[in-house]
Amino acid sequence: MIPALVAALLASPPALPCAPRDAAAPGAAVRAHACELLGAIDRPVPASAWRRLGPSADEVLAEIAASDELAIRRARALEGLAARGGPAAEGVHRALAAAPDAPALVRRAAIRGLGRLLPAGDLPAALRPLLDRDADVRVRSAAGETLARHAPETSCTWVRAHAAAVPSDAIPLERALAACDARVR
Repeated sequence: MIPALVAALLASPPALPCAPRDAAAPGAAVRAHACELLGAIDRPVPASAWRRLGPSADEVLAEIAASDELAIRRARALEGLAARGGPAAEGVHRALAAAPDAPALVRRAAIRGLGRLLPAGDLPAALRPLLDRDADVRVRSAAGETLARHAPETSCTWVRAHAAAVPSDAIPLERALAACDARVR
């Protein structure tokens, strides 16, 4: 069910999920509140605010994350999904992290979300391919940093080796390398 939802959302994203809608429509209040949180650019949204949205928020946030909304709203929707940790969260994050046509901001948010959603032992399999082969250096950097912060025991040696093997990635991976170095001290 969840993979089908993710596939459907990515196949035909709605135009603008936060556009004004019929206030009497089912879930309109949850959608409106979620959109308010997505528009809060002047302050961070605490995880507790995302969790208070209720169970129907997962579908709304997944829809927004996969939509044509502004990249910042999509990234925020991914943050909300990760904070909620619902059943659809992992699939949406995996799909958007691997979507080469998604904005880098959205892909990086999906990668950071996977760091919160997956156990440390599962992160290398999910993120090493992005660090190794993704065309976007910003995506490779986010993958390296997430691995270094959430799975340092299994990833730091590998992140260091990647930075040494791909000199052009050494600067973008500075934060990942610093996170690895902080673990050693």
